[in-house]
Amino acid sequence: MGAAINSQAQEFHVGNHPELKWYTIETKHFMVHYHKGAERTARVVAKIAEDIYLPITSLYLYEPDDKIHFVIRDHDDFSNGAAFYYDNKVEIWATPMDFMLRGSHNWLRNVVTHEFTHMISLGAARKMSRSIPAIYMQYIDYEPEKNPYVLYGFPNKIVSYPIAMTIVPMWLAEGMAQFQLPGLNYDRWDSHRDMILRDATLEGELLDHKEMAVFGDNSIRNEKSYNQGYSLTQYIVDQYGLESLRRIVREMKSPFRFSVNGAIKNVLNISERQLYKDWKTYLEKMYDYRTERIQTNLVTGEVLRDEGSADIYPIWSPDGKRYAFLSNEDEKSISKTSLYVHDTESNKTKKIKDGVLHSVNWSPDGTKLIYTKYSDATKYLSHYLDIFAYDLKKEKERPITRYYRAQSPAWSPDGKSMVFVVTKDGTQNLVKLDLETKKPQYLTKFKNGEQIFTPRWAPNGNAIIVSLAERHKRNIALISADSGKIHYLIRDKYDARDPIFSPDGEYVYFSWDRTGIFNIYRMDARGKNVKQLTNVLGGAFMPSVNKNGQLLYSGFSKQKYNIFQLDKPEPIDQIKTEYVEYQRNFHLASTTLHEILPLNENKADITTRSYDDTQIPSYESKPYSNYYSKMAILPRIMIDYETTKLGTYFYSSDILDNYSVFGGVAANKDFDLDVFGIFEYRKFLPTFFLEGYYQIRHHSQMDSLILQDEFLDYRDYTNFDFKYNLMEVDLGMESYIFNELNKFRLAYIYSRYSTKVKYNILNQESTDAYTYFKGSNISLTYTF
Repeated sequence: MGAAINSQAQEFHVGNHPELKWYTIETKHFMVHYHKGAERTARVVAKIAEDIYLPITSLYLYEPDDKIHFVIRDHDDFSNGAAFYYDNKVEIWATPMDFMLRGSHNWLRNVVTHEFTHMISLGAARKMSRSIPAIYMQYIDYEPEKNPYVLYGFPNKIVSYPIAMTIVPMWLAEGMAQFQLPGLNYDRWDSHRDMILRDATLEGELLDHKEMAVFGDNSIRNEKSYNQGYSLTQYIVDQYGLESLRRIVREMKSPFRFSVNGAIKNVLNISERQLYKDWKTYLEKMYDYRTERIQTNLVTGEVLRDEGSADIYPIWSPDGKRYAFLSNEDEKSISKTSLYVHDTESNKTKKIKDGVLHSVNWSPDGTKLIYTKYSDATKYLSHYLDIFAYDLKKEKERPITRYYRAQSPAWSPDGKSMVFVVTKDGTQNLVKLDLETKKPQYLTKFKNGEQIFTPRWAPNGNAIIVSLAERHKRNIALISADSGKIHYLIRDKYDARDPIFSPDGEYVYFSWDRTGIFNIYRMDARGKNVKQLTNVLGGAFMPSVNKNGQLLYSGFSKQKYNIFQLDKPEPIDQIKTEYVEYQRNFHLASTTLHEILPLNENKADITTRSYDDTQIPSYESKPYSNYYSKMAILPRIMIDYETTKLGTYFYSSDILDNYSVFGGVAANKDFDLDVFGIFEYRKFLPTFFLEGYYQIRHHSQMDSLILQDEFLDYRDYTNFDFKYNLMEVDLGMESYIFNELNKFRLAYIYSRYSTKVKYNILNQESTDAYTYFKGSNISLTYTF
């Protein structure tokens, strides 16, 4: 999910999207804006937001000063949420998140509560009005200038330091947003989070308390900031009570509190460093105890590949001599994966294609691979996932779908059709495509935010096995290839995922967290006789078995995903089952809902685990009209050419960023003035802009003059006072073309420089004024 403030430029979309028609739902505390095609998501968000308003605001004893705006987007295949808490705005993407470092949760319940918790917890910690996000301290210096007609050289020192009015370290901001509120149960400590923290603790790879405070440069390191923050926040509540969390946040309101250390000292009577040390000691003892028996009977197999931090989705070819997989070998993000094929006979690995996502599948004859990646951007720069096929002999790629929003394909055993998952308005369905007629058939008709993962055909071609998300877990089900009828093989309180048939159809292999750690299991095709095959400390996922019985899987170990192989996987003997037990009885006390909200009198209104988002209130919807955020003011104190200037930046925009204004003003005691303003209009495909810049500079110099009369010449010394006025106006438009890599900017630029000179000769004051430069330019800039 998005970060505490503005998701650190994690927003995927570019372009203005004038094709979208926007609407608004207004509730008691919220305005929900959505475009056509995202109505279901918007209505559910409106319901969830009202459900959580009272619990979260009661926890932090803080209510926003105005209605909060939710903006719902579904014009790209992208999933995230972002809290713009100074703008009173939250952006939510309708597509459910499928992120290998996290378990499955109800997407909208989780993301809405997460981002709203950011809005309230960070608002409660804010030192001033949200109209003043920060104060800027700035310093500018210049190169020496030899030309006597130039006042200043080129700027060679520019320092800008913002003093933020909300100071909360990343671990606490994200920890609170994931902790949310016990009893709501819209997020929870799942097996994936525990896996990452457990592995980091046992491997000595925990971030220290300073590293936890910021994000880094790779996916797993960033996820550790989330997970450690979540765990440490829970530790504070369990050890010191929920009131301590509220008090720490409110301590951050102090105008001179610039780190969380002082707040923790005042509330917990220990330093941040000591708190971290106590929590780390607790983790080390807990994980040593809980994994003690597992470590005596590890069953992991051989590491085949550890080149990337995400070597994932291995799958055997039909002849069992090659396997395909995805890897981020050259990337720091685990989401930037490429497709590879490894030949076991030559022991050579070949990169096939960049930008491949989700699971991969072979054609029945083993000559082709099908996979998911983004199609070229649409006219309006929307990015949609589609299915592509790669011919390994011809080394050519061809698209199977175009702008279908499709992912996770699987080829039927007879080669005549394929299935894949299609996403729209936050709901996923399984589609079968006839490869000859190109006619699609929807096997499922979900409409309430359901999620489908990793479809694989049964060898007889009668059914497709999938995992289906439900609340905080996934279940394994068979879907009829003809009727779409669903039959569950595993549906319990645990998380079962990544199912795949053995080549003979006798067994199903899958990943399951029944013990608290994901391991690879096997069951018969009826869902009976479940046997555990691996016993790992990290996690085992994405199994594949060839006709020789060799098992491949992606295992999380030493803070990355590697590909492992078990040549002859054997069920773990019943006598040794005690050695696969992840001991659960080492934990801290849990906080109950009624302990959390002692000041809330109407506890019956608090929505807890029981909810039904298929039942949505009948909200009135109306066309969107412009809603503007408050004008943000950022005061500036600046040292410029050895003078002190006081001023401010300012900015505002409408909620959809159709209009925005950004500017600044600063002046010193001599009335030297710097003013600029930028207005942008984004309701059409190109962005239109109007920019204005204005400067005043005063300059005095003493010059000697030779004066003459009838009898003699004499020298007089006169002070010249110059007032320079520099003005420029830029009018134009800019737009992306083809994709977000290509951009052009067309502008008409008008400039006018003038001066006024005051001087005294023979005790007579004189003034001259003149314009010394006028310019009209037309500029066309192309950027790649």
